[in-house]
Amino acid sequence: MYRFMRAMVAFVLVLMIGPGLISAQEEETAQIPENIREALLAGGVNLQFGFYDADNYDPHQFDDELPLIAAAGAKHVRLPISMDVLERDQTGRLRSDRFVDLKNFVELAQSNGLVTIIDVHNTGMRECEGCPWTENYMWGVTDSAVRTRHTRLLLALTTELYRSGLERDWFVIQPANEPIFSANPGDWYDYQAELLGEMRLECPDCVIFAMANDWQSIIATVSNFNPPFDDPLLIYDVHFYEPLGLTHCAYPGQANQCGGLEFPGTYETWRGEELWDRARIEALFQPLVDWRDQYGVTVHFSEVGTADGLAEDVRAAYLGDVTSIMRDNGFGYTIYEWHRNFGIKNFPEVIAAVFPGN
Repeated sequence: MYRFMRAMVAFVLVLMIGPGLISAQEEETAQIPENIREALLAGGVNLQFGFYDADNYDPHQFDDELPLIAAAGAKHVRLPISMDVLERDQTGRLRSDRFVDLKNFVELAQSNGLVTIIDVHNTGMRECEGCPWTENYMWGVTDSAVRTRHTRLLLALTTELYRSGLERDWFVIQPANEPIFSANPGDWYDYQAELLGEMRLECPDCVIFAMANDWQSIIATVSNFNPPFDDPLLIYDVHFYEPLGLTHCAYPGQANQCGGLEFPGTYETWRGEELWDRARIEALFQPLVDWRDQYGVTVHFSEVGTADGLAEDVRAAYLGDVTSIMRDNGFGYTIYEWHRNFGIKNFPEVIAAVFPGN
């Protein structure tokens, strides 16, 4: 009954204040903490796969990396976590031992001056028993049983974060990653509105990410959040990897095709063949800038990166321009990733390009 009543309250909130998730009185004083705002704007890195790979869970994989990340100039980290890692026996219940591991990580990151984006990255690492890892990360939202488990887990996680004693300006909650839903976008937006409303009840002052369908693209963001949620503690999260022929020229399971690629350079995308340079990328970002300015919301890019098989000077040129455009427009960014196949750890020219203030 309690769970039902919480859901009804969240639903009524959405009906009463449009897409609003915070009351008018709370909105007058609520704002994203300056520490989080500055950390996102300064840039950060993604961390794979210690909290993601449920088969090889290693909560201490990044302990020695955090000081190096801070020294590189990053001010935050994004920690992708599989639902499988946090959930107890497919019940939607939060594993207390895994929450302790997560809390310890956030505190360790804080001791290194790093804000943590707690990224619940999927509705299950695999869509079926024996399946390979899926890149349809939010597949379970259309399955009523998985959807119920995901909601229950996110609410439990949000509640524990609220009660944990963790300082609220050192973490951000990301409840999902790259929802596709090209054929049925309404399924995603209806679910997200309900989920965010319930999460806000569990933690009135937590900073939370919201995201569009279609892989969190710029186009989907500006097309579908009109208006955005009426919640000043939400950050709209976007991903950017264009052109894919450059950024994904090497990828696990496919041949390395990075040789000879340049930036600026001519690449073919779904838009056709065209020159990709700083001006082209600025033009793609302009609708997002206009949308942000129209509604006064906060935007972050939690994934931007290139394969490490690309020549270092080309990576530095591309990522340097992309992150410079983001900084110029007041968008935060998180490089994908720190030390694996898209990593920047061992590429000083790239580090200097994406963290120029260091």
